[in-house]
Amino acid sequence: MKDVRTVFGKMKAAKKRTAAVTAALAAVVFLAGAFNTGLRVRKYEIETEKVGAPVRIVLLADLHAKKYGENQKRLLRKIEKLNPDLIAIAGDLADQKEKDDGAVMLLKAIAGKYPVFYVSGNHEYLSGKPQEKKELFRSNGAILLEGACREFTVNGQWLNICGIDDADDGSSELERQLMAAIPENARNFSVLLSHRPEYADVYRKFSYDLVLSGHTHGGQWRIPFLVNGFFAPGQGWFPDYSGGAYPFEDMTLIVSRGLANSSKLPRLFNPPEIVAVDIIPKTQ
Repeated sequence: MKDVRTVFGKMKAAKKRTAAVTAALAAVVFLAGAFNTGLRVRKYEIETEKVGAPVRIVLLADLHAKKYGENQKRLLRKIEKLNPDLIAIAGDLADQKEKDDGAVMLLKAIAGKYPVFYVSGNHEYLSGKPQEKKELFRSNGAILLEGACREFTVNGQWLNICGIDDADDGSSELERQLMAAIPENARNFSVLLSHRPEYADVYRKFSYDLVLSGHTHGGQWRIPFLVNGFFAPGQGWFPDYSGGAYPFEDMTLIVSRGLANSSKLPRLFNPPEIVAVDIIPKTQ
């Protein structure tokens, strides 16, 4: 009888140890996922009757001059694998507290291979030298969109690529630049680059098929399947547009979670990302 009790005692102890190890492993997996800062690629598809062949746009936002390895090698490898037709940079390529080296490294590497369209973000303005930074980026191959719209052909498809500067107060300058960036040819698929997604209702007043933004850093903290983002500048707590695709009746807004973290708080379930948007012919 004593031997039986001993055996059962050992079995109970083994179960407790197994439960403890399982709990510890679960905690490690949870923490690894929660604070994972590895660079991700997120893909979206937009169907439209305005193109007859696919076009891929790679969206980069909120780099804040961060460096992904020597000469941006880690970032560039992922971009090259995506084989974009054009690259859209939706602001905060620079940061007011950092040197511009990381931004320039990136532009020098990609501008010779792909068309690169750029609009400013709030951190270019916070630097106190927005024009100087924009001219630096222009001189390194970026096509600046400052309340302008360009008709652009890629893969035999005509697109309207439009963009506006960051509008810190959302006042008349935002409206003025949007009026200046109205696409002339509505038959083309029209893309607007604008750093701030919180003006989605304003963008909807214009004839854009797709709006590409950043600025939110993914709401900083997330709880998968429950809370998509806790806080975003310009929107406050529990923002409507923190990261992802937001379809409206005649327009889709895509918000990048960004490439860097300029906040003192770490990201939670919110790794930095490159966004690939495939514009594809609509099937009947």
